[in-house]
Amino acid sequence: MRDPAPRATVGAGAEATTWVFGAVTSKQIKLLDKMISCHAAEDPIKKVAIFGGTHGNELTGVFLVKHWLENGTEIQRTGLEVKPFITNPRAVKECTRYIDCDLNRVFGPEYLG
Repeated sequence: MRDPAPRATVGAGAEATTWVFGAVTSKQIKLLDKMISCHAAEDPIKKVAIFGGTHGNELTGVFLVKHWLENGTEIQRTGLEVKPFITNPRAVKECTRYIDCDLNRVFGPEYLG
């Protein structure tokens, strides 16, 4: 496994680590869960979305996304478009897990298309 880079510390004791890769193919992407894995096309990935704030009361990802929205040079790579997003801005504003539904439960194929 690669050493994490860059490493960002946010808040009191909260640590977020990001791994940034060069050319990544979809074959190299796997869901890191014992019960789920997927195989996709061999074409190089050209777009990546980074989400923070899926749960509005978990702020480490929110701080990183805000940082990258201001200065995203550390996540950009040649031939790869990387965009950070605040997933649930209403819940982040109220610092609550979710407002109407838990977004962590809606990442299924029926919602993602």
